[in-house]
Order: sequence, then structure tokens, then C-alpha cells
Amino acid sequence: MWLFIIATLLAMFVKGLVGFGNTLVFDTITSYTANNVDISPVELLLTYPSNLILALRNRSRLDYRIWLPTAIVVVIGSFTGVNLLRYLDAHLVKIFFALVVIGMSVKMFLDIRSNVSHPLRGPVRVIFEIFAGLIFGMFGVGTLVAVGMGNNVEDTETFKTNLNMVFVVETTIRIVLYLVYGIITLQTFTRSLMLYPFMFAAVFAGMKVASRMNERTVKYLVVLFLFISGISLLITNLL
Repeated sequence: MWLFIIATLLAMFVKGLVGFGNTLVFDTITSYTANNVDISPVELLLTYPSNLILALRNRSRLDYRIWLPTAIVVVIGSFTGVNLLRYLDAHLVKIFFALVVIGMSVKMFLDIRSNVSHPLRGPVRVIFEIFAGLIFGMFGVGTLVAVGMGNNVEDTETFKTNLNMVFVVETTIRIVLYLVYGIITLQTFTRSLMLYPFMFAAVFAGMKVASRMNERTVKYLVVLFLFISGISLLITNLL
């Protein structure tokens, strides 16, 4: 249980700080002592309230023109992606996904340094968001969704608010599916409740630290966590 507490504190601090990345941190730490079937339901129940907190804390920044199209693509991807896994090599898809994340994080870093934004537009944005939605559906990883939104939303608070609204929609559907298929059990729910105090403390600590940083520093942190996520996925699937 102590490993789950450590994972919760670190993952949810990252969540409060940059708005995403918690799944990667939580799964990486807990995978040493638990199976995925025991990790995913707990992580989902921990993530849901944190998504709500970050989405509703600055609800005035919510813009349906930003989060709704992405949420629709992610929901479609959640169903389509699972079926695609039957026909695609998961490792090859993850390697390609990791390379895209690394490349896009480098692009975002250069945009910040030059103070010139190059957002994704038109068909390129649509194709990118479809791919991001499929990846989310296949592996439950929202990193690419964060990359896409980060390239089109310059203000970090607006970015975190709308990104987590997308996560609220996706996790709501996933919780219903997990309940229907019996993946969420009484033991899972009990363990999650025991971890809630640590989750709330870590999320608010991350938000507090982020609020004391200037906009540029937070942007660099977002890019850094995207880059680390890509490198971690790449190394994991090459070994």
C-alpha cells in the first residue's frame, strides 16, 4: 500500500502542476508490485476527482470550442482504438506515438523560446486530434491530447482547464464501462477511498506551486513533462 501512496503523491502533484502526466507516473511506480488490472481502476477513480477540480477551478476559462471537438474525438477513439489493437502491433504504434510526442514537444519548446506560436490548423489539426483520440482509446494515455491542445492554447490555465474537461468526459464514460464489466470492485473502491486524502493534498500542492510560477516557467514545465513522457514510452517499448 505504501507504494500506492507514494505513486499517488507524485502523480497527483504532477497533475496539479501541469494538468496531465499523472497516469504515466502512477502506472510506472505501481507496476513494480501490482498488475495492470489492479492499477487502472484505482488510477481511474483517483484521476476523476482531480480532473473535476482542474476543470472547474477556473470554469470561466472553459471554452466548448476548445474542449468539445477534442472530447468527441477522444470518445470515438476510446471505442475505435480498442478494436484497432486487434490488427496493429501495439509496440510499433507506441514507438511511433512516442516519436510524435518527442517531436511535438521540441517544436513547442522552440515556439516558446522564439515567442512565436505555430498552432496546428485546418486538416492537420483534425488529423492530429483523430490520431490523439485513437491513442487515448488504445492505451488510455492523454499525452498526445495534451500536445495537440498545448499547440493551440497559449495560456496555461486555459490549457489545463479545457484539457481536464476532455479528461472528465473520457473518464466518466470509462468509469461506467468499468462498472458494467465488473472491473471496478469493492476492493478497488475501498483502496481508492484510502488514497483520496493523499490525492487531494498532492493536487492542491501542485496547483499552489504552479500559481507561484510565471507563465513562461509553467509552459517550459509542460513541454518538459511531454518530452519525458515521450522518452519514457520510447525506451519502454524498445527494450
